[in-house]
Formats: sequence, structure tokens, C-alpha cells
Amino acid sequence: MLLETSNKTSNFAAKALIKKGYYPGKLVKVQEFTSGKDKVAKVCKHGKQLILDFEIWKEDKSGPVTYDDDGTERPVVISKFVYHIYKVTDKDNVWTEGEFKTAITPNSKITEILEALGWKFTEDPVDPDNFIGKFAELNINDYTNNKGKDNEETYSSIADIGKLEGEGEPVEPKEITPEIQAEIDKLEESRKNLDNLIATEGITQQGYDDAVEQITHDIKNLKG
Repeated sequence: MLLETSNKTSNFAAKALIKKGYYPGKLVKVQEFTSGKDKVAKVCKHGKQLILDFEIWKEDKSGPVTYDDDGTERPVVISKFVYHIYKVTDKDNVWTEGEFKTAITPNSKITEILEALGWKFTEDPVDPDNFIGKFAELNINDYTNNKGKDNEETYSSIADIGKLEGEGEPVEPKEITPEIQAEIDKLEESRKNLDNLIATEGITQQGYDDAVEQITHDIKNLKG
């Protein structure tokens, strides 16, 4: 599954519930999020998504976390949905139907995930299948669906994905000087202003998402 990049700035398994925390996760499957009998790529709110299936491993990487499935021990697998293609929209955030652009840019969530798995960004197409078997650090949290309803259910979800200690090249922690902290504080204040704007409909959802993505990326760079 070779995916285009740009330098512009699963079958669903049983839903497991495990203890919240950080776990090593091994990428075991990559598939397009599809719909219908023909398995056509589903066009979601902002574009098209991939489903990344991660097998959850014990902290010491001695093996996967398992659950009992009618007497059979099976590894816990949790899926992460991520956009790999965005809709092309005009200045009013109206989609030009049928037009898309790659989501794999230097600042995007999918790039962050691929880099956590060992990829270094280039303008060449990237095949996420090449990272099957690679490990990343998964922040596992609880997610409650249909809260307050009769069919309410809580299961584990992947809140965030980062580099796993020992995977990839080690990086020395960056010293946060008062000057750097001041820049971080300014960016965090900008994020709060964006939250106020989206709440009062003073900015489009796409504009909000793009701005938050850029701020998050800038803070991450400042923190090293």
C-alpha cells in the first residue's frame, strides 16, 4: 500500500478493556477503512482513513498481553484510525467533491505515527506495510461508547502513539530554558484562544484542526 507524501506545511476484533497506561505496541496490520460490500474506501468527515492494528505487549516486551476467548488465550489487538488523505476544501471549508490531497505532511498525525515506528520523512511515497512488526509506545486509555444509555460499553483505546524507548535512535533530552518555556506558554495560550473561537463558531473546523496540529507540532519541537 504505497502512499503519496507531500512536503507542504480491520476487521474489528473483540474490544478489550485493559489497565490504562503505556505499553509497547507492535504494528500487525494496516488496512483502509472501507464500507459496503465492495469494500470501497469510506469518505469520512475530513477524508479517508487507515486502520492501524497494534498488538499490545507487556512492558518488558516478553510477549503480548492476552485475554481469554472461550478457553483460548489470544493477544489483545487495538486499532487506531488515522487520516492518510484529506478532502480538498475551499476558503469556506466546502469540499471540492472528488478532490483529495495526501495527509502525509511534516506536521500530520500519520507522519508522527510513522516516525514513531522508525520512518524518516521524505517526499518519496511511503508504504506503511513496511512497518509491520515494528514497535511504538502506546498510551492506552478508556473509551466509553453510548455513555448513559442501556448499551453503554467501555473499552481500551489508543490515546497517543510515540517512540518506544530503545526503538530508533536515542535522543538526549532537551533543556527547557526560560526563553523556550515562554514560547511554549505563548503557543498554549494560542491553543486556548482557538478553543474559544471554535466554541463561538469564529473559525471553521478545518481551520481549527490545521491550527491545532501546527501548534502541537511547534510545541513538540520546542520540547525536543
